[in-house]
Amino acid sequence: MRKPVILLIIGLLAGASSFFCTVRDISAAGDPPYYPASAHTRSASGPSMNAVLLNKEINEGGNRASLDLKAWHLENQGRPLYDNNSFRFSTFRFQHEQESVRAAVGDLSVQSSELIAPSLSRRGALLGFEKTGYSAEAFTMRNSPVSGLGYGFGQPESSQILIGGRITHTILEDRDMRFIFHYLDGRGTDPTVYGIDPETPRREGTAYSTALESRIAGNLLRFYGELCYSRYDEKTEGSSETAADRAWKVKLFGSAKRFSYAVGYKYLGGEFRTVANPDALNNRDEIFADTQYRMDSSSVTFSVFQARDNVEDTDLAPLAVYRTAKIGYKLGLAGWPVLFVNQSLSTRRTIDEPAGCEAVDAVTRTTYFGISYEEGIFNLMPSYSLTRFTDRTTPAGGGDSLTHTARLSCGITPQKWISLKPVFIYKNYLLKESDVRITTYQGSLDSTVQIIPHTLTINTSLSYLEKKSDDGSTGITEKRAGYQLSWNIKQYLRKMGAKSLAFMGEVVDVQDRSEELSTKKYTISLMASIGLPFDQLEYQSQSSRFPREMAF
Repeated sequence: MRKPVILLIIGLLAGASSFFCTVRDISAAGDPPYYPASAHTRSASGPSMNAVLLNKEINEGGNRASLDLKAWHLENQGRPLYDNNSFRFSTFRFQHEQESVRAAVGDLSVQSSELIAPSLSRRGALLGFEKTGYSAEAFTMRNSPVSGLGYGFGQPESSQILIGGRITHTILEDRDMRFIFHYLDGRGTDPTVYGIDPETPRREGTAYSTALESRIAGNLLRFYGELCYSRYDEKTEGSSETAADRAWKVKLFGSAKRFSYAVGYKYLGGEFRTVANPDALNNRDEIFADTQYRMDSSSVTFSVFQARDNVEDTDLAPLAVYRTAKIGYKLGLAGWPVLFVNQSLSTRRTIDEPAGCEAVDAVTRTTYFGISYEEGIFNLMPSYSLTRFTDRTTPAGGGDSLTHTARLSCGITPQKWISLKPVFIYKNYLLKESDVRITTYQGSLDSTVQIIPHTLTINTSLSYLEKKSDDGSTGITEKRAGYQLSWNIKQYLRKMGAKSLAFMGEVVDVQDRSEELSTKKYTISLMASIGLPFDQLEYQSQSSRFPREMAF
């Protein structure tokens, strides 16, 4: 009994000392900083932030419904921080499933085509259904990604929407042959609105994608192929630019008892851009192959990759070729530490450089050794890597560098109620041309103490980093200390479904000797995670100050 009492007193004293720290670097005129959900944070001169988190899921027969909601209330000296309504929905999602139909509204993640956009995380609505041999999905979303707290405060492109869908048809069930069609269209709801200012473009466009995947010889040989066409428009107040092109990808892959492999090729046209991912790479092709062979107590992996930029000659940039080859070996004998060995070779060079463009020809070689050992309450993971960079365009090797990195990670669990994780890192970087050596020392210690098992827990984190160079051009020291006291109150409020309370604090001290700068930051926050019964959600929405309208 004495141990929990002593630990609790220590935790309360540490929490009290953090409580008197001041939250700094918060400007009332700027964007609010990010804090954990369901938190209350206040500073002497900055804004006050409160959050509420609701999470509920019910299952009855063939019906399933779930609700996730996170709302923030912000004010500065008793006044709304942004407009007349201080409440904002940071996260909201409601989903209902009934037999073969699914409907969702709020912050959604939609799996799209790999060439159009692998994943779309936006605020909107979705409707999908499944039938024997068929599945379909349609959605409409805002054309601005979900980005945490700031998402509710007038993000760019808020007047633009995405409309799309997907249809999947199983052609041959015995070969798992499926045909997939993707569609995505982006449009502006107001033709006079561009972005934050008239110089910010309004992006519109349409993309179509058809894909076919199938088993050719069971799991030993599978095929995937996709062809995509896109039309993209970028408009500002005084100009307009239109681009249309195609992209395609093929992939063969398979696996056996001890062997797996994959080979493929991808091509992106010089004018290929999609409204959902307009800044992705284009005018590029890629070819890759990787394989793995597994033995009783070891495995070998090998992979090669090549990418070429500017494959369609534009007379403005050279053809850039990137190649990488990796080989790895893992050995794990019973009762012995697990050994990891990896070797990689990467090259980058340019061809047919236009006038005024410097040639690039560089090689990077990396060797890595690692060991993982676990015995009882103790585990140890040391590793070492050596990286050599060679600039072959400089006759004397002026751009060459050599980097040594050593890392030691430990885990210690002497009792069920306490665990420690120290980590030490040493890095030595040498630039041969100037003979300047930059040395980095870094260490951290994370600990978890369960004062009352499954009820009251303390997590602490300490870290130290020092980076310095021989010539004095770099000299940085960073110290961090973090603390979290978590209290699981579910057993006290079973009917309310309450989960936990947490009090957190962090202190950061950065000294930049080369620039003669010093920065200190103190942060404290209180987090509450609470789930209300589903039958009380209607009353909660009526009695709170949540906005009645939600714009998607």
